[in-house]
Amino acid sequence: MTSSGDPPQDTAVDLKDEPEDQLKRIPVLWEEYKYRHDLCWRVMFRLTSAVVILAIVPYVYRSVFQNLPGWVLGVPASLAVALAGFGIVLMKSELDLFRKVKDVYRDLKRDKLYVEDAGEHDKDTIKFEYLVFAYLGILVLLSLINLFVVVTELPR
Repeated sequence: MTSSGDPPQDTAVDLKDEPEDQLKRIPVLWEEYKYRHDLCWRVMFRLTSAVVILAIVPYVYRSVFQNLPGWVLGVPASLAVALAGFGIVLMKSELDLFRKVKDVYRDLKRDKLYVEDAGEHDKDTIKFEYLVFAYLGILVLLSLINLFVVVTELPR
């Protein structure tokens, strides 16, 4: 990853046709792999923080919401649900890109460096994807429960 947070430049495009130069692609793919992995984690942490902040607004600023119509109380919690749902779509896209880079990197490592069991890591990556989606599903569920509580219990 570059210092600005941008993905590494793909200098490996010119190396596709030269079999002996494909070894030079491995460091570039490794940088892309690290960038995508880090991006997935950053999205997860930022998404969680934003959802939690939106979810607690009706509780923390209850006195502000008392003078407003009752439906306004559910707006931040509704935004939290929408954001958590959007997070699933965003993470699906990021994990697809991550998997593509990982597959190319693994294949090059196996074929050019003769690393045995290079595909064994696939099981861990698939488990990582399931855990990410399970976590995001739980985040959506908790956001929905919070929305229900805010709409039904807090106005009283």
